[in-house]
Amino acid sequence: MLFDSWSQYEWQGGYRPHDHLSGKNLTNALLCSVAVMPSILFVRVYLFAASDCNSPAAVSTTARCYLFERPFVAVNVMFFVNVSVGFWLIGWVQKSMWLIDPYWTLLPPMIALYYMAWSREAAQGQPTDIDYPARAYVALALIFLWAARLTWNYFRRENWKFGEREDWRYTKMQRDYPRMWFVLSFFAVGLAQQPMLVGISWPLRYLLVAVAHEDGGADAHALLRLTAADVLWAGVCLSGIAIAFFADNQLRAYMLENERRRQAGEAVAPLLDTGLWRYSRHPNYLGEQVYWWGLAGWGVLGMSGPAATAAPWYVASGTAINSVVLAAVTMMTEERMLTNWVPERAAQFWAYRRRTPALCPWPPGLGRPLLGGAREQRGAPRCTDRGPTAGPPSPWA
Repeated sequence: MLFDSWSQYEWQGGYRPHDHLSGKNLTNALLCSVAVMPSILFVRVYLFAASDCNSPAAVSTTARCYLFERPFVAVNVMFFVNVSVGFWLIGWVQKSMWLIDPYWTLLPPMIALYYMAWSREAAQGQPTDIDYPARAYVALALIFLWAARLTWNYFRRENWKFGEREDWRYTKMQRDYPRMWFVLSFFAVGLAQQPMLVGISWPLRYLLVAVAHEDGGADAHALLRLTAADVLWAGVCLSGIAIAFFADNQLRAYMLENERRRQAGEAVAPLLDTGLWRYSRHPNYLGEQVYWWGLAGWGVLGMSGPAATAAPWYVASGTAINSVVLAAVTMMTEERMLTNWVPERAAQFWAYRRRTPALCPWPPGLGRPLLGGAREQRGAPRCTDRGPTAGPPSPWA
């Protein structure tokens, strides 16, 4: 009976337009700005309220000291209560799970700031000076650059509005399983985000560590300066951000051009297969993976120098989980396109799949990597017209 009553609940996660100055948009904007305030207050008022936990005589049996001494556990506790449960409850009040989408871009830098602040708090009371190495500032700048790029791309795609629609996958799950949506939404929308977002941010726990040193002198300089490994892995991360930036801009230009053609009554371009999209079917996803694996490699393999402590290998597990989920999302996205597109356009996409890897560019004739070019399935439409074909807007944006 409970599930029957939830199945009658009018869900509103699909596209529901509203104006920029509408009450709904302004309410959602306010909600987005204060949604994680409970976690911020928890850190400032509770975890960092006193310095007794980092003293030699600290009693670590209290809950506060237990969390203070284990920053990764503290992040998981805050995420579970504030995001996994809190955002899920907000979603049911609003009948839409939109809130997690903008916070996908905001939570990693917020987690980074917590790790950085915790590192200094934990080092208080030592008789030496405390400072962050250059590595920490570079890693922090890169995570904020990543977030700025993705936040900009998200809100321009949403026409600078808040909560106009949720991720199409959530809407599909609600329609496919209406009786189970109350429970399913908690695991698929709430809890599922935690191992991915907390996991991919885990290497920052080791990259953003403050170090104690004697003021001045060559020793202090050696502790704080960048190493060759830092420069190498920071370059990998920066290249990932650049790949995603150019890929998303090329995709947006394609979408805007097709919209202009529709309004002018012209035939639209059926596929985006130029620029970076000529070498990868999802170069924006490729850029994301390069960034996060660069960050994981930096934390696990690239920590060198007298004050560096390399992260254990399992810190990369969150990045691995994110990659597996991305593979599943990629297949879902392409299946959706092939299902919704007209046959002529779908046939052209099949030809595009055969010649273009899904993620990693690969020289012709050398096989296919993970998520590489797909084989043509039995019964797939064959391409008989390679010219422009009118069809629905691409869901890639």
